[in-house]
Amino acid sequence: MTLEVIIGPMFSGKTSELIRLVEREVYAKKKGAIFKIAFDKRYSAKQVVTHNGLKYDAYTVASSAEGLRKIEELAVSQGLDAIGVDEVNFFPDALVGVLDRLADTRRVIACGLNLNFRAEPFPTTMQLAARADREVPERGVRRVRPRGDEDPEADCREASAEGLPNYRRRGKRDV
Repeated sequence: MTLEVIIGPMFSGKTSELIRLVEREVYAKKKGAIFKIAFDKRYSAKQVVTHNGLKYDAYTVASSAEGLRKIEELAVSQGLDAIGVDEVNFFPDALVGVLDRLADTRRVIACGLNLNFRAEPFPTTMQLAARADREVPERGVRRVRPRGDEDPEADCREASAEGLPNYRRRGKRDV
């Protein structure tokens, strides 16, 4: 089938797109599920939740060989046609082989951050992107606060060019 990778900076809509794509598969009467890293409990321990409030039930898995086995085992035992994995940047590199194998027989959709706060690539995300049949780049969004001033953590090239701090610059100077 396919391996698709959604990559981009924080607040760019990666998880929203992941949920949308898995929901499409479920709507088409296919079996789909999303997996998330166990320590991500920002909004919910049992769901992936976007910053704008979209929610989707998820299996939680550890960032370990045991967690990777759980993804493979559930994909087979549940007869999943579509698998989504959120925040792949937090998983070990071995996730790449697991998802690559699963993509031989089902649709696999992975999403993760492209760069860390030093503007260095996340290895797991980049290795998955290199193997992807389809890569979906999400762009940063320049947010405006309620008082009208720009978000000092704006995450787009325009903000960077204007000297506003963002993650691309953190590795080059103290913020």
